[in-house]
Amino acid sequence: MDKSTRPVLPLIATALLAALVLVRGILHPQLNYDVIPYTALSKEMRGNGGKAEAYRELAAKVGSRRFPLYVSGSYRERMYADDKFFQANLPFYRIRPFYISLCSVVGSLVHSDVAATYIVSAVAAALAVLLSCAIAGTVGLRGNWLLAVPLTWITAGGLNLAGLSTPDALATLVSLLFVQTSIAGPWRGARTIFLILLAVLMVTTRTDIVLLVAILMLHEGLVEPHHRLIALLVFLAGLSTYLVIQEHSGNYGYIAILNFALVDGSHDMAPNLVPNLHGYLLIIIHQLLQILGEGFQQALLFLAVSLLVFAWYRERRLREAQQADELNQRALILSGALALYLVTRFVLFPSPIARFMMNAYVLAGILFARAIQPNVPTTQSEPSPGPPRK
Repeated sequence: MDKSTRPVLPLIATALLAALVLVRGILHPQLNYDVIPYTALSKEMRGNGGKAEAYRELAAKVGSRRFPLYVSGSYRERMYADDKFFQANLPFYRIRPFYISLCSVVGSLVHSDVAATYIVSAVAAALAVLLSCAIAGTVGLRGNWLLAVPLTWITAGGLNLAGLSTPDALATLVSLLFVQTSIAGPWRGARTIFLILLAVLMVTTRTDIVLLVAILMLHEGLVEPHHRLIALLVFLAGLSTYLVIQEHSGNYGYIAILNFALVDGSHDMAPNLVPNLHGYLLIIIHQLLQILGEGFQQALLFLAVSLLVFAWYRERRLREAQQADELNQRALILSGALALYLVTRFVLFPSPIARFMMNAYVLAGILFARAIQPNVPTTQSEPSPGPPRK
C-alpha cells in the first residue's frame, strides 16, 4: 500500500474512539445494579468478605444521596435485607468466573472491587475497538472503508459497554479475538490450541456464548470439511466448559434464567423453575414490536441480521462468479453463522439489548462494509474459465 492510500484517518478515528471508551468507562462508570453481586463474588473469590462488604464499599463510592437507589424497590430491598435471598440470586452471576476472576485480581490491585468491575469493562471495550480494526484489515477493508469500524461501534452504542459492571465488554473482546484467530491463517498447530482456549474463555466469560461457539463451529464444519475435526474439538471444549460451570456454580438452568431476566417482573422468587409459556410469548410479541420500530437499540437486531444476510448473499455471488478473494470462505462462514446466531439467540432469549450482542453487531458492520467495498481484490487477475465453484 503506497503512502497516498494509507488509511490514516480511519486509524486515527479508531484510536481516538478506543481512548474515549477507556477514559469514559473509568471516569464515568454507570454503576448499574449488577455491580453489587459481582463485587460480592469478587471479594469472596479471594476471601475478602462478601455481601456486607460489597454494599459498604458501594455506599462509600456513590455517597449517601445515591446509595438509596440500590436498595429501593421490592427486589432490591429484599436483596439488601435478606441474606438468604441474596445468596439464592448469586448463581445467576456466578456463572461468569473469568470476569469475576479478573475483577478480583484488579480489585486487589486498586483496592476497590467496585471500581474493578468497570475498569475491566473499560479496558476490554477499548481493546475490542482496536481489535475490530485489525479484523477489518484482515478481511480486506482498505483505505477509508476502515471507517466502518468506529462508525459501527458508535451506531451500536458501543460506548455504553465501557462503564458497565457486567462481563459484556470482556465477552465482546474474547469473541472478537476468537474470530480474528480463526480468519488470520490456517487451522493448524498453535492456532488450533489457541482456538480451543479462546472457546473456553468465551464460555467462562458469559455462558450463553456457547450458542455462538456451537453455530460458528457448525458452519465451519459444513463449509470447510477439512476443519471438521478441529471444529468439533472447539465445540466440545466450549460445551464441556458450559457443563462444568453449570455444575460447580449451582446455576438453576435456562428456564430459571429466562424467568428471572425476562418473564418474572418482580424477581421475588429465586429461582423460579416453572416454565411460563404465556409469559414467554408475551415477551416475544413485545420485543418484536420494539424491533419493528419502537426503539432504536432494539431495531439494531433487525438491521444487523439484514446486513449479515446481504453480506452472505454478496459473498455467494462473488464465489459463483469466480471473483472471490482468499477470504471469501471465511466471510461466508461468519456472515451466515452470525445471522443464524442472532435469530436463534432472540428466540431462546428475547432481549435485543445491544450489549449482549455487540460482538455480532460489530462484525456485521465490518462484513457489510467488505461486501459493498468496490474493487475487492481477487485471487486471480481475471476470472478463470470453467463452471462456477460449488
